[in-house]
Amino acid sequence: IVWNRPENVMQLYYDPNTAIDLSPSIVEEAFLRYVNEYVAECEAKGATVYFSWCPMNRLAVVDPDAAADFQNFMKSKLSCEIISDISYYIMEENYFFDTNYHLNDAGVLLRTRLLVEDLFVANEQFVVSEIEVPAPPALPMADVKYFGVDENARYFTYEELANGALMITGLTEEGKAQTALTVPLGADYKKVTALGTGAFAGGACETVNIPADTNLRNIVDGVLNDSPVKDIYIYYVFDDSIDQSSTLKPPSDFGGSVRIHVTRNSIYLTHYDWNDLSGGFEFVSDIEPVIANEE
Repeated sequence: IVWNRPENVMQLYYDPNTAIDLSPSIVEEAFLRYVNEYVAECEAKGATVYFSWCPMNRLAVVDPDAAADFQNFMKSKLSCEIISDISYYIMEENYFFDTNYHLNDAGVLLRTRLLVEDLFVANEQFVVSEIEVPAPPALPMADVKYFGVDENARYFTYEELANGALMITGLTEEGKAQTALTVPLGADYKKVTALGTGAFAGGACETVNIPADTNLRNIVDGVLNDSPVKDIYIYYVFDDSIDQSSTLKPPSDFGGSVRIHVTRNSIYLTHYDWNDLSGGFEFVSDIEPVIANEE
């Protein structure tokens, strides 16, 4: 098997829109019933079912101290054996690739080794796995310098992120008067890489433009709260020929009903981040198509 996921490409080293809440309230009775029925069906055919944990980015876990109680809760509800200690599956951000659950090459090997050793112990085979786990890749340094002048910067207010880039947090008084706004490439010599909750609140803006050369990488939940925004035009195109660190992460909920305008050849139409995780929008493929790597 050949992987090509050496580094964490998430700009903040985790996805802020998919927080991991380890509390019993997230587990539906229908899920527990489904799992236990499946276990009974397998055992009736002579098989043994074990339960383990998916890898979880530690930066995304809301309350790591709740992990042990959550594991005990699941033990009390499942009819199969939980063979893994959840604390080992809450992993350093260095081991993740493009979501809070997708591992890079080193993370894949680490998780495989953990699961193999859990299976050995569950079957009373006290053997140390021979799978070698490389050191976690160094987290990439964020390139946050912006030396241009963007006239759109004056319409917004900002918060500096941990990596030194900027997140839009709201509108200036001048920005509140605009009916259409373009997300700036940068401000104060720093790149603008995120749209925060309520970024357009209190304004008159109905149309947001994301330019083709944008530095935007994250749109946070509730970005349209308390705003009249109805249309977002994404002129920025990413496809399989472009480094995955360039992908634009959607919110899990825009906080309103909005039309997302993209090109007909845009990977936004098929990419799992946009297809499965984000709500409160519909796609409109009406921007002139862009052919990747066109000579």
